[in-house]
Amino acid sequence: MFVLFSFYKDLNKIDMTKKNHYFIFIMFVIFTISNAQEWINVSPIIDEYCVLLGNFISEEEGWIIQMNLNGEPIYHTSDGAETWEIISTEEDSLGAKKMLHMINENLGWLITTRGSDYQYYKTSDGCHHWEDMTIQISHLIHESLSSFFFLNQDVGFIAGRDSVSYTYTIHKTINGGYDWYETTIPVIVGGEYITNIFFINEMHGWATGSYFASLGYCLYTSDGGENWEILIEPGNVEFWDIHFLNNTKGGIAGRNSNQSVILITDNNFETILFNHNIYDIELFASTICFQNENTIWIAGEPGKVNRSTNGGESFELYQILEASGYVHNKSEQLDH
Repeated sequence: MFVLFSFYKDLNKIDMTKKNHYFIFIMFVIFTISNAQEWINVSPIIDEYCVLLGNFISEEEGWIIQMNLNGEPIYHTSDGAETWEIISTEEDSLGAKKMLHMINENLGWLITTRGSDYQYYKTSDGCHHWEDMTIQISHLIHESLSSFFFLNQDVGFIAGRDSVSYTYTIHKTINGGYDWYETTIPVIVGGEYITNIFFINEMHGWATGSYFASLGYCLYTSDGGENWEILIEPGNVEFWDIHFLNNTKGGIAGRNSNQSVILITDNNFETILFNHNIYDIELFASTICFQNENTIWIAGEPGKVNRSTNGGESFELYQILEASGYVHNKSEQLDH
């Protein structure tokens, strides 16, 4: 399974060799089976202009919610998006939703905003009830929180940008989000923020970033996110998504005002195996996902889904959809 969301990502790992069902969240939800020829809309939300958040924890179970709205319901499916139930209503308003991440059928986290401040909630019963944990990130509520990722019920990361110094931070929790401490990251001058965090296992992870206009970088950690190093030096491409199949084989999707860039590596970016730009892939790429060693998916704006079947050597247009703004969710391994 893989999931694409509009503009915001829920940041989990996926092993797409285990199952053959995939989901896309764009401005509506789409479902496909790997041997089918097209993606089909299965969204419970009629509004074609909405932006969706959420994730699937298996081929059957997932949650979605509209981004940036107060009092909108949370939808849940347990039958692969055949049917949806509302499990949270306007009466349970938690603020404008920014990020939602579930790691199993019960446990998940939600970040919202009220005015200019961030709110932070945790659920232990599948989004039916929420524990207000804002006090746990009181030192971060004035930062521009841009990404978060939970490895399991204990270990997670949250990234933000200080509103005064415009420097970025990555904080880590090892007790389920009750306490957070700042990790060690390299200094990159100039209005930076983290666009995505992704871990392939408990030790190895990556973070993509952006600074100024149309400039970006990539960070890497090999010690569980305690210390980060620059993997790809700051350059003239904003990096929006990164996905690795293992510790060495992976890729990154980015763009600037003129072109998209897709980078594929087989040695953790010691070298670049394949480099594609707008002339190779006719879209502004926002997401990348490895289904296996050979099959790689790319999506973005406008509504185009591209696919490689030769490990990233070349990409072909797979389908044009009536929506745009795709970003990518990699869900937990489905054999867990």
